[in-house]
Amino acid sequence: MLTPGSGRLFVVALASLGALALVAQADAHTRSQSYSAWHIGEGRVDATFRVSSLEATRLAPAGGDLDAGLTNHLAERLGVYADGEPCRPVSSPRALAAARGYRKVESSWTCRSAGPLSLSVDAFFDIAPSHIHYARVSGQGRTPLDYVFTDAERERAVSEPGHAPSSSEGESLARYFGIGVEHILAGFDHLAFLGVLLLLCRRAGEIVRLVTGFTIGHSISLALAVTGLVEPDVGAIEALIGFTVALAAAENLAVTSLSPRRLAVWATAFLCLLLLLRWVAGTGLPVMTLLGITLFSACYLPLATSQAEAARHRMGVTLMFGLIHGFGFANVLTEVGLPAARLGEALLAFNLGVEFGQIAVVAVLSLGAWLAKPLLESAQRRWLVDASSAALFCVGIYWFVQRGFLS
Repeated sequence: MLTPGSGRLFVVALASLGALALVAQADAHTRSQSYSAWHIGEGRVDATFRVSSLEATRLAPAGGDLDAGLTNHLAERLGVYADGEPCRPVSSPRALAAARGYRKVESSWTCRSAGPLSLSVDAFFDIAPSHIHYARVSGQGRTPLDYVFTDAERERAVSEPGHAPSSSEGESLARYFGIGVEHILAGFDHLAFLGVLLLLCRRAGEIVRLVTGFTIGHSISLALAVTGLVEPDVGAIEALIGFTVALAAAENLAVTSLSPRRLAVWATAFLCLLLLLRWVAGTGLPVMTLLGITLFSACYLPLATSQAEAARHRMGVTLMFGLIHGFGFANVLTEVGLPAARLGEALLAFNLGVEFGQIAVVAVLSLGAWLAKPLLESAQRRWLVDASSAALFCVGIYWFVQRGFLS
């Protein structure tokens, strides 16, 4: 017969295994999206397709050539049509140099007809039906026009830049607001971080402080990255987002189990092993990044001696972790592209979209917790917090290792 302690441990272990199984099946892809820039000239169309390296792993076996897998995939799934007739590819898609953490491919077509143009983007939809592709189409002397491709709409008619009406300011800003909402709702890593923060919140004031800290943090880093004042390492940022989920979940477990020092020792030992792997194999996150998070974990986790003590530090820590998530938001916004003439307005619209989605998620989670509270005894709520924290800890560790050392 299970004792209360062993039963609680069993529930935690079961939740952890279930979370690992689910996230492994999803292959750590928190959202599926890609970007392209198209230029229409006289009888010629040029396109540059961009996607994260993590997303490109869908197309190649483990250890395979990501560039070759991506170019072969795009050769059959990008197309241009003029007056209904397919334009002729100038050459096979070719890989270009790209920022760390991204892959870039260039393609070109020549069109005999001068009639109306349409673009076809079939990339990734058969593999990930929820995939979203953002395309920016431009031509000489015209304001770029933006299009979104989905599984249900893989072909879009695009007017000649010389004859097409430019999108209005309101439509453009609404688009960036929508991208912000979509990004937070589809960003499972960001949602997991918010969820793990809310698990130990007892009062509305605590929730407000945590959301405020996260908002301030990601607003600062988003602005710094988009304006070019800071150029973060995309791969490292994606891995560190997973680390923030894991560390916040570990803090929850430290509070409920009253063993923060033991967890700090285990966390430090694990990160030291990763440092050793980095030194021996030469792969993974930069050494200084690993050293920094190792020291932070060793110093921070022992402070979680009680729920009240943890709450004292959480707004500051949430603000700091918000900086990391803000750089993640900036990766998406930079790839989608911001209008130089209205940079501040577009940035504000995107940020407001993120906040709207974030507040909606927090409201739903808080309402669910409030409704469930009378139905659960104190011991059951503790089991639920432990199981949820353990599951999110495993998910965060998976993202951290997958993005930082295996992609």
